[in-house]
Amino acid sequence: MGKEDPLYLKIDYKNALISKKEILTLELLFLKMNQIRKKYHVLRLKDFEIKEKLQKSINQIKKDLEKISDYLPEFKIPKDIQRKRKIRVEEQIKEEKISYNKGLDIQLMEIQNKLNNLEEKLNMLRD
Repeated sequence: MGKEDPLYLKIDYKNALISKKEILTLELLFLKMNQIRKKYHVLRLKDFEIKEKLQKSINQIKKDLEKISDYLPEFKIPKDIQRKRKIRVEEQIKEEKISYNKGLDIQLMEIQNKLNNLEEKLNMLRD
């Protein structure tokens, strides 16, 4: 095959302007996206640095607290107070379980009622 001749298309002026405008708009959007991406990258680096500093500060505070706790006297909570706390916590857990189960039971009953209503409507339609 020999050398092929280029193919030309005729585009009217209005379509050419519209196409040029769309190309420039896309170029503008790409530049804005690139700018946003760069800002995001900078912010992520700052975020990482801040988290790293925070982690170091937390570790230092933990060490300081351990040092302070070595100087503080230890005290023991009397067993009757420990039992009362344990009973109180257990009662709260039971109450939360009961309220959670009641909520589930109510929801199950509502769903069952809705199913029964739908079944009745279907039966009415069949008759």
